[in-house]
Amino acid sequence: MMEQYQIDFQHSFDSFFIERIKRTESFNMAANDCHDVYEIYYMLSGERYYFIKNRNYLVRKGDLVIINFNELHRTMDASNVVHERILINFRPKLLKDMPIKKDGVDLLSCFQPSRILRLTLEEQHFVETLLKKMIKEEKCRPIGYELHVKVLLIELLLFIVRYNSDNWECNFTFQTALHEKITEIVSFMCENYHEKISLRTIENRFFISPYYFSRSFKKITGFTFVEYLNRIRVLEGQRLLKDTNKPITCIAEETGYDSVSHFERKFKEITGLAPMTFRKSVKLQ
Repeated sequence: MMEQYQIDFQHSFDSFFIERIKRTESFNMAANDCHDVYEIYYMLSGERYYFIKNRNYLVRKGDLVIINFNELHRTMDASNVVHERILINFRPKLLKDMPIKKDGVDLLSCFQPSRILRLTLEEQHFVETLLKKMIKEEKCRPIGYELHVKVLLIELLLFIVRYNSDNWECNFTFQTALHEKITEIVSFMCENYHEKISLRTIENRFFISPYYFSRSFKKITGFTFVEYLNRIRVLEGQRLLKDTNKPITCIAEETGYDSVSHFERKFKEITGLAPMTFRKSVKLQ
């Protein structure tokens, strides 16, 4: 059956993208699970599973999801597939001329870590008002609309910075013992990606059958075991290419690949660029 959805609004300008969409049939995010933008995702109605870095969360109406730059994430169907959300993506350069670092406050720090804010009804009203104002500005495009959208975004970021996040995870319990187990395994993978990790490694360390683990891992994270392992390795490869002058041979070894050609193949498959091309592009920024 074809997916059914209604896009209420979609527009982008100068490193900024906003979209309001309602889906009425099954939809599981299959691409763009890690990108060089900041993401803000607000659930207007319904619910979704949201896998972020190493854990799966059930996101419900009124939740605000904050995804950091280049953070691995993916959304999946919950029990009721009908949902409506507003999505914002933006790059740091959007706010380069705006006062985002002032009086000891860095507004972009609110993305560290990626997290989910469970808002009160009053907070939901405040956030929805800001988001709907952004969409109205984009739709009508009055004089100075781009500046107004940036101001509204700064107001939203300031709200997130002020949000009491000391114990933000306490509102999100694991759905099942299996969810907790998979989170434990994913954390192990994130800490040991540079080692040789196989299904047998997981079986011996966590006492779980490879077949059951593979099925459960895909269902809970949205990724296959190999797919996720390659993504966290390539993410680290991107960091090393950007922040160091290490040769590709060293980077391939440090990210767990048995050969340079294997690293280069997976890197291009996931990022669309060869490692050297990626390094040159980030050095020019």
